[in-house]
Amino acid sequence: MLIEKNIFPEEIQKIIGNKAVETDDVGRSGALVAFIGSDLVLKKAPKGKLHNAYRMQSFFYNHDLAPEVVFYLSDDSDYLISARASGKSAIDKETLKFPARLAGAMGEFLLKIHSLPIEKCPVQNLTDNLYEEFDRSVQRNEGLYQHIADYIGLHSLPEAVATAEKARSLLKNDTVLHGDYCLPNIMLENLTGKHVIDVGEGGVGDRHFDLFWGLWSLSYNLKTDAYRESFLSAYGKTRIENDLIYACGCLCAPI
Repeated sequence: MLIEKNIFPEEIQKIIGNKAVETDDVGRSGALVAFIGSDLVLKKAPKGKLHNAYRMQSFFYNHDLAPEVVFYLSDDSDYLISARASGKSAIDKETLKFPARLAGAMGEFLLKIHSLPIEKCPVQNLTDNLYEEFDRSVQRNEGLYQHIADYIGLHSLPEAVATAEKARSLLKNDTVLHGDYCLPNIMLENLTGKHVIDVGEGGVGDRHFDLFWGLWSLSYNLKTDAYRESFLSAYGKTRIENDLIYACGCLCAPI
């Protein structure tokens, strides 16, 4: 659906120029996603919601792992304009025809992300933030996200709490994370990781958080857990503790 450019602030209108603006989707946190012509992507979200996305995308771009940020504005709402990402989405129907290679590519690309230096990453202490959000969710006591609980074999909120508490001193803040490492957020070229998108939940945290979401997304999108080992082997099993992957699933499970 085409959008009239006059609904955007003047700074955004100048960038749009004579190009058509066409809606694509409504992302997480209610963000509006649209294409500007053939080369730019526009996101609009409630004020403050895209600040981390702006900072983390700029960080990943500096390491050649994300499209360039063209413009960021925090006004009545947040606006983020980026160049289009290179490659094809990992959920492209042609890519999904090669599930073993896809799982391996996802593992290799995640290791590349996790090898980035943490010192200049603009967002730190994601594990602490994750526990704060977990504690708030437990206090609301509204139950579990069933799709996560089913995937990890979690039966109750008390079980999630016990596992998370046991892991509280084990999960670290020592690795640059994507934060939402799912197939739709990964762009591939020739079944090799090229760009990440939707990095607003990224920053420095524990590697097992990304590993959990990568495994969950492969299982969800491929409708099977058969390629778990391909993913983990490509990442490097010596770097992985399966108990901590489960713990990160428990942290994400409460509603």
